[in-house]
Amino acid sequence: MKLVNKNKNNRQSRNSNSNSTSNQRNSIPDNHRKSLLSDRLSHIVVFELLAANSNSSNPPPPGTLRNMRLRDLYSYILEKIKKPHPAAEDSNPTSKTSKSPTSPPPPVPPSPSLFSLPLTSFPPAPVPPSPPHQLLGGPLHPRDMRRMVTPFSATNPPNLIIRRHVMLLNFDPLRAIVLKDRLLLLVPDGADSILSNLEKSVRGGLAGKEDEVFGGPSEANYQNDELSNREDDDSEVAFELVCLDSVLQAACVILQSDFVVLSKQVNETMEELRGSTTGKRKKRSMARSQEGLRVLKNEISILESRVGGFQAALDAVLDEDEDLALMNLSRLVSDPGRFVQPVSREVLEEEGDEPELILEAYSQQSLNTVNSLNLLKSQVAATEQLVLMSLDRVRNRLLAYNTILSLIAVCVGTASLVGSFFGMNLVNHLEQGETAWENVVIWTCVGVGTVGAAVGFGFYKMGVM
Repeated sequence: MKLVNKNKNNRQSRNSNSNSTSNQRNSIPDNHRKSLLSDRLSHIVVFELLAANSNSSNPPPPGTLRNMRLRDLYSYILEKIKKPHPAAEDSNPTSKTSKSPTSPPPPVPPSPSLFSLPLTSFPPAPVPPSPPHQLLGGPLHPRDMRRMVTPFSATNPPNLIIRRHVMLLNFDPLRAIVLKDRLLLLVPDGADSILSNLEKSVRGGLAGKEDEVFGGPSEANYQNDELSNREDDDSEVAFELVCLDSVLQAACVILQSDFVVLSKQVNETMEELRGSTTGKRKKRSMARSQEGLRVLKNEISILESRVGGFQAALDAVLDEDEDLALMNLSRLVSDPGRFVQPVSREVLEEEGDEPELILEAYSQQSLNTVNSLNLLKSQVAATEQLVLMSLDRVRNRLLAYNTILSLIAVCVGTASLVGSFFGMNLVNHLEQGETAWENVVIWTCVGVGTVGAAVGFGFYKMGVM
């Protein structure tokens, strides 16, 4: 009985402890939890750009801004991915007639019984069901969306994520999501000019990029009526590839403009340092110029990491033939049979040909920017070496002056030693001499000069002076 009572008491104590811990957990204010959740899933502004409808002559709709949470954006993307594509429905007319209610189902023949069969025959073995066809690539995952809002760091570098029916472009400062019929851009701070230029580039299509490279009509050619005609002419280029090209071009332009601004600041600072080293004083002192150059050197390293991450993301996709093939989002919907695993090498090369050309072009641009940054870093290093050489030269001059003053101090000390000898209260039999004072002074100066000249000549031979 005592043991039973002890067990009951232990159970009651455990229940009371669990209730107290649950009360402590429930005592956490709900407002704090909501604030943490809102901070984690903050609202983001999304710029949506739809593709033009090829069946209508109306101009494409303008871009719209949406304010949504990350979870809502993920659900919205999944909804648009599952939406049937008109081209897929038109290319498969049998799918509509197969669901007609007027066509009766075919009659099912009766299965023979075991007693109606002869003794030497047996019913056929059941055929196992064929495994479902698996398409190439993987679906969109919530962690992929989380990387779109996570700040760039060593654990979250710029990347180009290819998933089935969607492309995620996560570059600094552009973060875009490309579907087969729309472009979703996560709007960064102060992105008015970026949005307008990106919309102009997407709406202009291939003809607009030709005008940018070779020179062409003015801004009036990008009006809505002419833009729709250009998209009709560029029907061979898929909408998702045009969006991919436009976003990569915008990212390269941002990186190149940042490099131009940084290069101008670095050149001005280096000119100030070179003027200070050559004796031409500028507005700022050498110390302030050196501090400014150190800050700019850190900015060069940051920009180099950004450009390097951009190039590494493109190279990672270029090395994967499956990712290149999956970048044809429209082909994945209109002709999914080509993307059923296992996919032959010929199909992968054929489907990834055009995306590979786009990625290689911008990879080459990023490589040029990296080379320019390396050249700028070498110029900064040469300027630092020049500054160090000038500081060494000044330090050597100070050491030479210090050596000369030390030599003068030795000579003066030697002369004072002679004077101290004659200042003793001893009889030297020169007190009554008429020329004794002149002789002592003259010979002391001659001796001090000889010692100084000998020591100076020795320093000169050693290269000290």
